[in-house]
Amino acid sequence: MLPVTPTICVGQPHRMDPTRCPDGKALLWLQIPDAPTLSKGDAAGEIETSADWTVATREAFADRIEAILSTAIKGLHHIGASTHPGPGLGGGSGFNLAKGLGA
Repeated sequence: MLPVTPTICVGQPHRMDPTRCPDGKALLWLQIPDAPTLSKGDAAGEIETSADWTVATREAFADRIEAILSTAIKGLHHIGASTHPGPGLGGGSGFNLAKGLGA
């Protein structure tokens, strides 16, 4: 089944290797690990499917993923080396988040 809310892994490989795209451009890499190889249907009942992926199915599923990525994600909190107070394994950003959430 095509998932209603697929797992979306996002990366920006050009940030580590600028040669991955033309100057002045950006690259957003997506991986959907729970997208089925063969489809038995759409869990949301919105996308017409067949056993094999069609262009229409692919595009409709891509539209679903883009819609998820283009709206705010309630309850999402970003922690890690790219957030305050910076790199390291001390857990500072997680600590700051926990304090902000009232822990």
